[in-house]
Amino acid sequence: MAIFDEQVNKSVNGLIDAIRNSDVYLEFMAAQQEVSRIEGLQEKIDAYRMENYRMQQEFQGEELLRKTEEFTRKYASFREDPVIDHFLSSELAFCRMVQDVWNELLKKLELD
Repeated sequence: MAIFDEQVNKSVNGLIDAIRNSDVYLEFMAAQQEVSRIEGLQEKIDAYRMENYRMQQEFQGEELLRKTEEFTRKYASFREDPVIDHFLSSELAFCRMVQDVWNELLKKLELD
């Protein structure tokens, strides 16, 4: 890591350790292990995520709502798979935790 302030570097490493030891991170890592044991599942999840991302980027308002409903119906049985649901739910929780850390950092530094 290229942080030139020793105290900041030490604190960042402490934050990384805290994240790695958090229940949210450990749950996400367990879910990732589960997915890796099933051949081809990661690719299916990646396709699901890419379609979801594109939909959110390309549409707005009522059109986005309609497309979201179609997407939800299309992938309903996919999301019923407990391994997939566990992975996507734990991934979302991890991403929200990282986002919360980032937002708190910006807020405390008055950079929002």
